[in-house]
Amino acid sequence: MELFEIMKTRKSTRSYEVKQIEEKDLNEILLAGAAAPIGMRKYESVHLTVVQDAELLQELKKDAIEAWGRPEANPMYDAPTLIMVSCPSLNEERIEVANAACVVTNMALAATALGLGNIYLWGITSYVANNAEWLKKLQIPEDFRPISALAVGYATEELKPEKPWEQLFEVTYIK
Repeated sequence: MELFEIMKTRKSTRSYEVKQIEEKDLNEILLAGAAAPIGMRKYESVHLTVVQDAELLQELKKDAIEAWGRPEANPMYDAPTLIMVSCPSLNEERIEVANAACVVTNMALAATALGLGNIYLWGITSYVANNAEWLKKLQIPEDFRPISALAVGYATEELKPEKPWEQLFEVTYIK
């Protein structure tokens, strides 16, 4: 798939098949994350945690839903793979948030290129970041906190561009 076609096709997938993604695809997605621009090339400031244990993912879902008091929630949309991006404690510039966003975006585009559905997650990372038990269960390195995550799997719907590209942001041109 050509880059612009991938960008047009990528969308937030909220329904996945139960089938696990292939290891070779996971490795490509992780390599795409590693190709993201990282501030000052401090790659040691980013840690990825890949969770594919179905029971652990269900337990995390159940705990988050219970903590939030929202029984209708589906924080990871039952995707079979969760890739959590963690960074050290935020400094005042918050470059870690930008780094995590770049990593997740690269991985999302790679997943789309491989024909996999994906969704950028925020809520579940906040839950884990503020829960010592889950930080330990997910083996998040000490002094790191989850910033964002990507859920990945085989979408139950075909991935295809749904509408023409259009500019949705206000743009100021200075020439």
